[in-house]
Amino acid sequence: PLEAHVRDALPRALERYSAGLPASERLEPAELELCDAALRVAGTGSLGCLRVAALVRGRQARGWLFA
Repeated sequence: PLEAHVRDALPRALERYSAGLPASERLEPAELELCDAALRVAGTGSLGCLRVAALVRGRQARGWLFA
C-alpha cells in the first residue's frame, strides 16, 4: 500500500497534469477521480525514484491508468 501522504498528494498531481494540457484536452474533475493507486516498480530505471500507478475514472465510464 502507498503511504498516506503519497496517496493524499495524488489528486493534486493529477489536477496539475490536466492543467498542463491544451484547453481542449483538459479533464473534468470527475474524470480524475482516483479509484486506486499502488507503487509501481518496473525495470531498473526507477531505482531511487518514487513511481506510482494511479487508476482514475476517466471518460465514458472507462478507467484510465497513469503510470
